[in-house]
Amino acid sequence: SEIVTGDLSSMVEGNLAQMTAPLSEKRIAEYCAYDSQDEEQAQIESDCVNELLFNRQNGVIEVTSSIKDAMLLGNSVCKVYIEERTFKKVVRKENVDPEVISELLEQIRQQQSAKGTEVEVDVHTYDKENKKFSATVTKKTKTFRLQALAPENLLVQKTWNRHDLEGIPFVSERHVEPRSMLIERGFPKNLVDALPRFNRNTNQQTQNSRLPQGLSQTTNPPDESQEDVEWYESYLLLDDGNGASELRCVCTSGGANSIVLDDSPADLIQYAVGAIIINPHSFIAISLHDKLKSTQDTTTALTRALIDNINTTSKNRTAHFDGIVEETDITDGRTNGSIRVNPAVGINDVRQAITAFGVPDTSANILQNLEYLKRTRSEMGGATLDMATGQMQLSDRVGSQGLDRAYSVMEQLAAFMTKTIAHTLIRSIYLIAHETLRTQWKGPICFKRGNNWIEQNPSKWQARQSVKVNLGASLGERARISAVLERMMQKQEALAQAGMEDILVNVTSYYKAVQAWLRINDIPNPEQYFMDPRSPESIRGFQNRSQFNAAQKKKQDALLQQAIGLEQVRVGIDKYKTDAQLQFDYWNATLTAQIEEAKLTIQGLTKTLELINKPEVVSDDSGTKKSSSNSAEGKSSTSGNTG
Repeated sequence: SEIVTGDLSSMVEGNLAQMTAPLSEKRIAEYCAYDSQDEEQAQIESDCVNELLFNRQNGVIEVTSSIKDAMLLGNSVCKVYIEERTFKKVVRKENVDPEVISELLEQIRQQQSAKGTEVEVDVHTYDKENKKFSATVTKKTKTFRLQALAPENLLVQKTWNRHDLEGIPFVSERHVEPRSMLIERGFPKNLVDALPRFNRNTNQQTQNSRLPQGLSQTTNPPDESQEDVEWYESYLLLDDGNGASELRCVCTSGGANSIVLDDSPADLIQYAVGAIIINPHSFIAISLHDKLKSTQDTTTALTRALIDNINTTSKNRTAHFDGIVEETDITDGRTNGSIRVNPAVGINDVRQAITAFGVPDTSANILQNLEYLKRTRSEMGGATLDMATGQMQLSDRVGSQGLDRAYSVMEQLAAFMTKTIAHTLIRSIYLIAHETLRTQWKGPICFKRGNNWIEQNPSKWQARQSVKVNLGASLGERARISAVLERMMQKQEALAQAGMEDILVNVTSYYKAVQAWLRINDIPNPEQYFMDPRSPESIRGFQNRSQFNAAQKKKQDALLQQAIGLEQVRVGIDKYKTDAQLQFDYWNATLTAQIEEAKLTIQGLTKTLELINKPEVVSDDSGTKKSSSNSAEGKSSTSGNTG
């Protein structure tokens, strides 16, 4: 068998998918503020650099390519720089009247203009008879670039023992580009024309390693301006004449007779380097190839042995009499093919002419060794491939917490490599990008932050030496952090409802927790979903809400006072009714008693009068009853008579 197992490539791709997940439109690094007044500006600068690195160019692919270089070759290199190029183009027009030439020039200038581009239009020729017009359009572009470099094209001083290039005495980048590209970069044309043509056939090994499929390439360019030339961009410390070191950028051609294309002072070294596994006190880092090469070689040998054993056990070796058996039938390799035997020899049993030799089946032992090598591969390169299996994804042998702990242990190496590349490559990219914009970019930069457009002038930024890197959590770790942040927000809400607002929690701390929770869940630009309580809009809204609440409270107090007054009136009315009823009942009882007393008095008087007016009966001596003269009528009569 000629099979080669893909342990290294599978491990590289598996870890790469896990390590580059945090790069998806996320602020993976933030500049540290100097004080409380600098926090907002530091965040704005972080968003500005993130916009230029990953949104206005394909920065994710460049960083991913660089990380893959680190996995395969040990080191990763990214160049952060401002690319200034000059393009010239001839524009030809027909049927152009002389009086519209100036208008035509302005029209061409507007068509060729773009933001950040300087355009100059010069009349080249004008044929009055044929009314033919031609002009040369010169465009000068300035673009902020992030570019992944092949590590073999970076020349580093052999004795350099750090994982970054800050302060290195010499570093150089090898370029192989067409002559026209050097002209666009601004190098003098006479020097570029003097450069020898680069012959790619002299570096066939590097070409084959980068093109393993053997893609066909043309060796003859269509024009001399497209001929490849080799040149070097070197950053080196030179004596400034007073014994101090001065950083300069010197561009030279390759070969024995070197030509200096440019020599100018440099602000900083534009290269950011990184590693996934550091090698202490050495610039050359450790790659997954270094760790898994022996494992893949052993796995390849065992896999070949397994396939060979399967082939030999499926079709055994045979022995036959020469001249009796047709040898072509035995050696043709057909499965279950017929083997012809010559019957003229006198062999009655065909088994006497050919015999099969059994080969022991060793596939079980080989498979056990392959399983052992898989465990060795996980120990050497991480458990990313093991975690991707369906058995691990759907395993019900452990609970959710146990599975989470198992994931966290198995992710440790991948998380370690992610943190290492973050604190080497990503950190250097952000520091170099900030310094490059601050020292070399002229003019404002407009970008959208949340729901607002912001304009920044990098030349007015202050220098930044510290960066907080957020890229360092694997998928499982980010899920755990997200759960913790969510529980913390719930706790903040409970404390606010319990009356602890502005004592233990406030709206600013809650906003920061929400932003961190959204970022850890890969939500791009979380500022667009929530308003910053420190923003002017939020402050005005808070003031309006406070005024509205104060007015509502005033209305509620007035309604409460009115309700209290009405309640007092109701209570007064009820008391008045009660008092009136009591007074009525009192006088009613009094009058009733007086009436009863009057009735009794009248009854007594009536009885008295009745007794007075009743005639008295008196008996005489003869026994005859006579009326008494004590009656009123009798008295009156008597009195009258008397008178």
